Amino acid sequence: MYLPSEQKYYFLELNPRLQVEHPCTEMKIQKNFFSYRNSPFPQNQCRTDTNIHVIAARITSEDPAEGFRPASGSVEVLNFQSNQNVWGYFSVSSTGKVHEFADSQFGHLFAKGTTRYEAISALLCALKELELRATFTSQVNYLVGLLHDKEFENNEFHTGWLDARIAARVQSAPELPVHVTVAIGATLVGYTRISEVFSKFQSALERGQILPKSGLTETWELELVHSNIKYSVMVNKFGPINYLVRLNDSVVTTIVRELGNGTLIIIYSHQAYTCHLEEE
Repeated sequence: MYLPSEQKYYFLELNPRLQVEHPCTEMKIQKNFFSYRNSPFPQNQCRTDTNIHVIAARITSEDPAEGFRPASGSVEVLNFQSNQNVWGYFSVSSTGKVHEFADSQFGHLFAKGTTRYEAISALLCALKELELRATFTSQVNYLVGLLHDKEFENNEFHTGWLDARIAARVQSAPELPVHVTVAIGATLVGYTRISEVFSKFQSALERGQILPKSGLTETWELELVHSNIKYSVMVNKFGPINYLVRLNDSVVTTIVRELGNGTLIIIYSHQAYTCHLEEE
């Protein structure tokens, strides 16, 4: 381990077993450790001159807001696609569970690049593209914020850096501006409620019942609470996928597209946001 402030190297740990991070070394030297499990690793095949940088991230059921306290629960959706620069594995799948007697780690991602910054960028993309919905909180968003931290980017961290970051209650990741949060949140709720109204009406017709047309509406008024501030919003559907969001004298438009798995893509100000509504 190299400490930039002292310009010295330190021996950090010796553990005479194969670590779960062994793919980092394998991706760098392009050799499989397990193929040498019954014989010494050939010294002439240890490549130290490669220009490959590798970074790994554990995916756990730990809540950063609670001091990374482990939790158990069900995994509702888990989608991850490996590529030529990122590889990962998970011990659970969609509809699986992380139970109270298991380790909190249920996934591991490994990213590589020709430079440290390329490896970090590849890992960031993988974390942002990872689709995970569960009844517990993971630290995926916290990792995204951590990888964007200037001290981490400049390689100025040390073994006590994360503890100091936790003690300072650094946010998991930068929050969206309030106007974006309100616009997206209102669209999500409005879309869901308006869809429920028409779905209920259609189901009644299929059963031979005719409900009053007065119940059909493409306008929904709602209240959102964000950072202890209440916002009274009106949402109006004015096209097949088009919505209007009104707050006081401010009006914006959004677009909603539904994917096959029920996930919604809401487009606001030329930016797409992946959304999923969960109600208590």
